[in-house]
Amino acid sequence: MQTDTGKATRVTSEGRHKSVGAVSVAWLTDTGPRDENQDRAVARLHDDSSWLIAVADGLGGHPRGRDASRAAIRTLPRRIATPDEMFEAFEVSHETVFKLAPKYARYSRHEVRKCPASTLCVAAWSQSGGLLVGIAGDTRPVVLWRDDDSWHGRTLGRLHRNISIYGYITKYLGAPRSWPAMGANDRDPMDIFADDDIDLPADPTAIAVAIVSDGAWEPLVRDVYAGKTKQADPVGKAIAACVTPDDRDAHSIATRIMTEARTAGLNDNATVAVAHIGSSADSASAER
Repeated sequence: MQTDTGKATRVTSEGRHKSVGAVSVAWLTDTGPRDENQDRAVARLHDDSSWLIAVADGLGGHPRGRDASRAAIRTLPRRIATPDEMFEAFEVSHETVFKLAPKYARYSRHEVRKCPASTLCVAAWSQSGGLLVGIAGDTRPVVLWRDDDSWHGRTLGRLHRNISIYGYITKYLGAPRSWPAMGANDRDPMDIFADDDIDLPADPTAIAVAIVSDGAWEPLVRDVYAGKTKQADPVGKAIAACVTPDDRDAHSIATRIMTEARTAGLNDNATVAVAHIGSSADSASAER
């Protein structure tokens, strides 16, 4: 997508995708109405079908958001196979973002806003470790599954926002804090979910994981958050409603979610990363 700003034509969206057999990964990002895209994403797929996808979103109101999200993504390992490895990946990314902070900041409550910061959501799968998801911030991971010809969705984890202060993120990378040992419950700097926590229905036809930044999921649930409708897990339902039975690879699913978000009206950077695990029939359909 390109837009004419009156001065020069600039590219507002980009993406990548890859497939190996019935497994595929993809990411798409759109600058939206902003002058700068502070979202960063990655989608890695290996020959053994293990994969890793991630989205980082620079925090508004903090400086150097693009640098923070770029640092968060750049330091991620190529594979994550255990909860300990997921925790370590977040810890390394946090330390990298934290080092971007200006030396003069003493990290008082007021000065913390001077520190570059980013949210981060990571999903990874391997044959040995199964599915793992780590979350710090307001980017939402949604597990999608297809049974027969319908897609369903479930959001993992909770929104790391203070409901009394709109937009205040309670867990993010770059915060001046000491990181507790993994397993300290609410003191953990992120939430981690494994196969046993996700509880997928038995024998789905296909599974996908979508990581959706707030700039992409908020337009899809605008009516819910405006109090016009009420429903449980509005984000999970909205993301699943974007996907049609014909969407049988990661690129198609990511494109569909982004298209629906654009149609609803972007007011921020919007980014979607997807991993899809289908059947051999899905692979043949996607190639056609």
